[in-house]
Amino acid sequence: MLNLRAASYYRSAMGILSPNHPDHQRYWEQSRIKFEKACDLLDEPFVKLDVSYKEGILPCYLFTSRSKKSSNPTLIVATGGEGTAMEMHLWIGRECIRRGYNVLLFEGPHNPGSYYLSGLSLEKPENCEKSVSSVIDQLEAFDQIDPKKIAITGYSFGGYIAIRAAAYDTRIQALIPNSPLRSLHIYWALF
Repeated sequence: MLNLRAASYYRSAMGILSPNHPDHQRYWEQSRIKFEKACDLLDEPFVKLDVSYKEGILPCYLFTSRSKKSSNPTLIVATGGEGTAMEMHLWIGRECIRRGYNVLLFEGPHNPGSYYLSGLSLEKPENCEKSVSSVIDQLEAFDQIDPKKIAITGYSFGGYIAIRAAAYDTRIQALIPNSPLRSLHIYWALF
């Protein structure tokens, strides 16, 4: 549990810094290192899943049920614009896993991990659902994943992505947006 706490502390430190600050990336990397060490000690089976997307990767984590059957539903969790997959484990992932769901913690091209690992950035928000389709393509390779039981939730900008993904990818059977941004154009006009 100390590694999970450390991962959370590094994430919190990262959150108060501008992405241009020299320690922002270092704190993200430390959070990821501590999170992965913690996951190695957890009871739930987990896979670090770097999803190929465009010329880079999307850093994701897949937690599957201990059951080897594909009967459990899978929840894709999309974080907000400045969020990380690691913090989504603490926000929602752990409890979903405890209740028997498979959980995929997802960082899209708009998140720090994708930028730091491969320089990806979100150029056109209107196409953000394509990154989720790439994730689902890889999920289908796992025996524990029932392709007819995939749901998605997202927070803030992740909610926007979840809505667009569910609208364009028919493999998503349930949608749970949480305070989604409904229009990025209106949001950006506020600043």
